[in-house]
Amino acid sequence: MSRTGQGQAQKSPVLQLADPRYRFSVVLLDDFLSANGREENSGTAFLLQTPLLYPDLVIGAVAGDPDLGYYPYLHATFLLDAKRIVDLRARSQ
Repeated sequence: MSRTGQGQAQKSPVLQLADPRYRFSVVLLDDFLSANGREENSGTAFLLQTPLLYPDLVIGAVAGDPDLGYYPYLHATFLLDAKRIVDLRARSQ
């Protein structure tokens, strides 16, 4: 998250391809949102655009944090026949 000149916070959600075999990652698509913007909307659009922009790419799994657990994002994952992996974060009590 970063701050703009007017004091407004923003974030930049990305769709990133990670290849553990070759140990590299590439940003496929990205966007800018306000700090309180809902990431699942742009995340869903990213997933649905991926087959059009990268027709040879087969999506086997989609990873993300629990904030992307809303219906549109989960349904897009289902439509792509991909597994959904949630990165659970430890919260300090």
